[in-house]
Amino acid sequence: LHVPLVMEGPGPFRGGRVIRGSVGLIDLLPTFLDHAGMEPLDGIEGTSFLGLLTEDGPGSPVFSEELLTPHKTAGRGNALIQSVRSGSWKFILTYDLQGGRVLEQAYDLVADPLEQHDLAEGLGRLPAMPFDEAFCDAVESVRDRIWGAVDRTTWMVGNGYTAGVARVTGDRPPRACRPDSRKP
Repeated sequence: LHVPLVMEGPGPFRGGRVIRGSVGLIDLLPTFLDHAGMEPLDGIEGTSFLGLLTEDGPGSPVFSEELLTPHKTAGRGNALIQSVRSGSWKFILTYDLQGGRVLEQAYDLVADPLEQHDLAEGLGRLPAMPFDEAFCDAVESVRDRIWGAVDRTTWMVGNGYTAGVARVTGDRPPRACRPDSRKP
């Protein structure tokens, strides 16, 4: 999730600068369209980061997903991991596909850049946090993907690695945010 993106080209892509805000590959097409003076396309995700090339800003949260299968983990894992990262925060949701359990973790990347202190404190559920609104919405989007899949577990059962998938156990946690006391 923290992979360098190197771009070269005319105008704002020239000059060798580092953008501190978070961006993802999903933001490339909107950025190129913005640079060409074109309107964003309907139905695509991502946002232009053209403004970050000229002035600092937080960027937008970046999503990631990985399916751990017994094949990939030599029989030790069968889970769906979804995460979201910004310059300030990281949230990880692990859905155990066999047991239906959900484990949440979060890290304050400003105070804890090495991710040594889980803000969920090992409880598996995140307490209300001072996330900025964009990051809070991203956390809720990740949660929606898991709890929204409760009635659609057949898409997970379809491949040979996840036969016998359990439904998500437990209730969906309340919104993970409280007003942000720290500005990004």
